[in-house]
This record gives sequence, structure tokens and C-alpha cells, in this order.
Amino acid sequence: MVKLAQIVINQPTNFGIPAQKADIVQTVLKNAITVGMTIGVILLLFYFLWGAIDWIMSGGDKEKVGNAQKKITSALVGFVLLALLFLIVRVIGQVVGFNPLQKMTFPNLGNP
Repeated sequence: MVKLAQIVINQPTNFGIPAQKADIVQTVLKNAITVGMTIGVILLLFYFLWGAIDWIMSGGDKEKVGNAQKKITSALVGFVLLALLFLIVRVIGQVVGFNPLQKMTFPNLGNP
């Protein structure tokens, strides 16, 4: 019978920072990420709508349609980058044991 060694890896918690200061840092990071993501999504929607309106208003001019398509494509690429940024922050936070997204709540319009 062969026994394999058991490896236990303890994740660092707060990197030696006192709990009260770690909560403050986590709150600041959470708020910064929330504000940044919210601003990014708002700008992304405006840019997407700008491209859509330009396309509608192009009147069939190929150059204007091409510019409108570039705006829409750029907005979609921006959406993918925002989603990847969220994923990367979440993964890194879980790996190092200091997850600023743990208690994140997104702004909403309220309950109906």
C-alpha cells in the first residue's frame, strides 16, 4: 500500500494587515471597482447607441456606414474587455485570498 503525501496550502489572509484596515482597503477597492465598472458600462452604452444612430442617419453612404460599424464593433470589444476585467479581478482575488468583489452589490433601479 502506497500513501501519497498530503499537501496543504494555506491561502494568505489580509497579508498581515490588521482586520479593521483590511476591511477599509477592501471597501475602497470594492467601491472603486463598482464606480469604474458603472462608468465603463454607461460610456459603452452611449458609444454603442452613437454608432447605431450614425448607422441609421447614414443614408446609405458607405463611408458613414463603415464608421458606424467601427463604433459598434469598438463598443462590443469594450464590453468583452469589461467582462474580462471583472473575471480577472475575481480570479486574482480568490487566488490571493483578498477578494474585493466578495460583498459587491451593483447599483439598480430599486425593487418594483
